[in-house]
Amino acid sequence: MDYIPSAALTAATGTGITTDYGGTARSLTSPEMGAWEQNNTAIWNGSTDTDWSVAGNWSTGSVPTASTNVTIPSGTTNPCHVTQAVSTAAACNNLTIDAGAVLTIDPGKALTVNGILVNNNGNSGLIIDSDATGTGSLIQHTASVGATVKRYLTGSATLTSGIYHFVSIPVYYSNPTSNLFLGSHLYKLDATQQDPENSDHYGLWVNLGSSTTTPLSGNSGYMSIILRLSIPTLLPET
Repeated sequence: MDYIPSAALTAATGTGITTDYGGTARSLTSPEMGAWEQNNTAIWNGSTDTDWSVAGNWSTGSVPTASTNVTIPSGTTNPCHVTQAVSTAAACNNLTIDAGAVLTIDPGKALTVNGILVNNNGNSGLIIDSDATGTGSLIQHTASVGATVKRYLTGSATLTSGIYHFVSIPVYYSNPTSNLFLGSHLYKLDATQQDPENSDHYGLWVNLGSSTTTPLSGNSGYMSIILRLSIPTLLPET
């Protein structure tokens, strides 16, 4: 007879054993003692609202803990938003985002994934949001996870104020456009233009406007009076 305890008993890490007797992935940071990982899976249903921290939004009727395997399916009543502060971050063991599903980490909020993170919806399935109140935080251990990472930065439309940022295109991003820099006024350095105040100097910053369809070069840097940065990317292991 298989024995599965009703409560997780934490074992040691670093053993090199990555799955249990039945092939279920063990947590990388809090594996359970014994041959079996506890059958501890919570599925998001969003029946109450969009808040990860509300028990009624989960199939188990309780908020996931660091040992809970979480699945975010598509087609739920409400999409899932992580709303816990960094000091009391949301947590789970394995996290799976199904095709068509979206998980958003709200600005200034945090999620820690102790096990394996699988995002089956690509860059659209995992959003780390940002606004004037802060930027979302994700700690996880799986390499090359698709996500959209946003970053809110302040700026000024007056160049002489000196409140601007130098930006470049993500290395792995193909066919980039100015849509990567939402709400921005981009400038590109044109080395062929002569400085009107000094004929011996060349190179002027040319305003590209606020269009979201201007093609950008991956080999060039830009200056941005930026409000919000939104970059689809592959998350590194952290």
